Amino acid sequence: MENKQTSIFNNVIGKSVHADLHNINPDLLKNLDFISDVLNESVTIAKAHFVDSIFKQFGGEGGITGVIILSESSVTIHTYPEYGYAAVDYFTCGDECDPMAATMFISNKFNATIKQLKVLERGL
Repeated sequence: MENKQTSIFNNVIGKSVHADLHNINPDLLKNLDFISDVLNESVTIAKAHFVDSIFKQFGGEGGITGVIILSESSVTIHTYPEYGYAAVDYFTCGDECDPMAATMFISNKFNATIKQLKVLERGL
C-alpha cells in the first residue's frame, strides 16, 4: 500500500509573484502608454485572460499605478520614477498560467535589475 504524505501545498489555489524592479530609466516609469502596453502584453505571456484594466498617472508626469483584472486574478504595477523603481505583483489562480514568465517579461521590457523576487503559493 502506497503511503501518500499530505502537504499544505496540495490544495494551492494560485501563484503570486512579487518583484522589486530597480535601475529603470525614469522616462519609462512615467510613460503611461508604454506601461499599459507592457502589462497588457504580459497577459498573453502569462497565458491569462484579460477582463479589464485601469492605469492612473499621478502628478502629471509622476508615477503610475496600474491594475489589470484577469479571469485568473490580477496584475498590478506601481512605478516610482524618482527612484528608478517599480513594484510588480502578478497573481494567477489555477495551473494553466505562468506569472513568473510574465513577470520576467515585464522586467526585461524595463531593462530592470531585480533586487527582490518572491514567489508565493496562495490558498489552501
